[in-house]
Amino acid sequence: MIKIAPSYSDQQVLLTTIDVLENPDMRKYLMGGTPTIRVFFKGKMAKASFLGDQDESFVRDFINKIIKEHQTSRRQAFRELETSKQLRFLIASSQVPVLVKFSKST
Repeated sequence: MIKIAPSYSDQQVLLTTIDVLENPDMRKYLMGGTPTIRVFFKGKMAKASFLGDQDESFVRDFINKIIKEHQTSRRQAFRELETSKQLRFLIASSQVPVLVKFSKST
């Protein structure tokens, strides 16, 4: 996601990642493994999600579909979160969809 993040603004979608080994309370969002991609909007988890590494085209199509549902302007942002508290705050306060990659450190 870091590679494609400059293509999007934080007025469209927030792209984030959080390590579930460092934040075990976030494991509840995994869909059986890592990486799990979940979307949150206005404080709630959306139905949109996927599991596993996908090619860039798939991820861009996924993000573009989410953005289309919540069209706004542009300003680039990517956030690598370190704590589950940061993620909970971001999800609760964001007015745009938040796409979260739940992963583990290697």
